[in-house]
Amino acid sequence: MPFWTRKPKKGPKEPKATPEQNQINSGFLKLPGELRNEIYSYVIYPTLRSITIAITQKRKARHFSESVLNPGVFRICHQVRAEAISYLCSAKHLKICGSDAAIAFFDVLGDGIRGVKRISIAQPIRQGRPLPPEQIDMLFYYLDQAASLKYFKIEMGKIGAPYGWSKDIIGEDWVFLEKVSDFVKEKDGMKFMWEAGAYDSRAVDKNWVLSQTARANGIRELLGMDHEGWGSGDVIRLW
Repeated sequence: MPFWTRKPKKGPKEPKATPEQNQINSGFLKLPGELRNEIYSYVIYPTLRSITIAITQKRKARHFSESVLNPGVFRICHQVRAEAISYLCSAKHLKICGSDAAIAFFDVLGDGIRGVKRISIAQPIRQGRPLPPEQIDMLFYYLDQAASLKYFKIEMGKIGAPYGWSKDIIGEDWVFLEKVSDFVKEKDGMKFMWEAGAYDSRAVDKNWVLSQTARANGIRELLGMDHEGWGSGDVIRLW
């Protein structure tokens, strides 16, 4: 009795684009890069110098198409989206509410993060609820890729008593502040600012008259008085 081997079934061939299909058919993409950037400046928040980025529990972190990436230019095609993101990163000051929002948005940016020039991140410090180490590591993993970064500001607000900013009081969150310090030292030519105690101006220790000055003594030693901001807290007050 002959032995018949079963031949494997051939699957569908992998589709390949023809040379004609690979050609650019969009008249917009045939325009010079300088002209395309000029067009982006008219369609990507032309009246705003900064963009606020935040996420909520009701909205998935990656759904920035419903907020900051809502303009239709971000949905035309992959190349136009990449160019539009590149323009957004280089032309607008990114003001981000929380490290979780920063991580989610940087992940969506992809290689576009290399062109980010100005970032402000507001991070509340919650008593007894330290930032997860993996979240801290991921944030600075992305920040390290921001090769064009010229301005970086961190705004920290303290939630819950006691209100002092010192290593023994902040506890595990001091690691986050040390990461900030190390990151700044490695960035030559970048302007750095920090602000502490801006989250809740009512959190005043009865033993201190100048509450913000007193509460910031510990962090001032770590991050330096020369980089301290006073009273603006423009991002963390958005919470």
